[in-house]
Amino acid sequence: MQKISFIILHYKTIQETIACVNSIEKLISHEKCNIVVVDNGSNDESGNKLKELYEENENIYVLINSENLGFAQGNNIGYSFARENLQATFIAVINNDTIINDENFVTKFINIYSIEKYHVLGPDVMTLEGIHQSPLAMNRITLEEINYFLKNYKKESLMVKIKYILKKFFLFRYIKNRFFHKEQEQNENYKTKHEDVVLSGAFLIFSPDFVKKEKEAFYPGTFMYVEEFILFHLCHQKKYKVLYTPDLYILHKHEASTKNDLKSFFKKTDFFYHHVAQGYLILKKIMEND
Repeated sequence: MQKISFIILHYKTIQETIACVNSIEKLISHEKCNIVVVDNGSNDESGNKLKELYEENENIYVLINSENLGFAQGNNIGYSFARENLQATFIAVINNDTIINDENFVTKFINIYSIEKYHVLGPDVMTLEGIHQSPLAMNRITLEEINYFLKNYKKESLMVKIKYILKKFFLFRYIKNRFFHKEQEQNENYKTKHEDVVLSGAFLIFSPDFVKKEKEAFYPGTFMYVEEFILFHLCHQKKYKVLYTPDLYILHKHEASTKNDLKSFFKKTDFFYHHVAQGYLILKKIMEND
């Protein structure tokens, strides 16, 4: 029987983590499944609260990081624990703001593995607004695209802020079609199975073929963003099978509408572009060293 571990990276939002754990508990009915919650240096004691909450549950482990290690290294802590200490054969890395409603989810990805022999599998990831986030991209990113972003990301960040200000003052609808590109159409690639595509990092399933060979799930060095593109590039390099399937589905609450004031929006925009640039620099180095 396969041993399955679900890795949940937690940071402060305790109610989302609890909801995620509850959704997983409903589908791990047999003793070979477990959950590893990794508190990524939360400074609000929520990690210790989770540890107390689940201390009597033998299928849930709570690990506490002393600092925020970011997405890649935070998840790697949980992945390594599941691989080395729990001898997991399948390891699923899942965002804490996601919900699984399919009670046959585990059976399905095990059955898909028996047929497809994938290394990494990604499900259909849908937001509360009905946006499908996987596949994240259909092709590998090129060095030319990375260099273009690194050259222009500060300008692009400024344009995003200008758009936000215009929208704030109800001018955006009038001006956007004249001065800015139209928003991209809804991703339709989620409807069918695809091989060799970039998957959403909100939920990734690493099969026994991956877990046996790889001590870490993600390439270290990034803090947040671009991890999926780096993972895809390394899998492509090693001839690992990366598979997307609409037969599996999760709900991702991350894109739920929230109210942001101007100051917080600017901070989030700066955070995003800074860390995307950091991730692309790492990927560029990997690609240039191939």
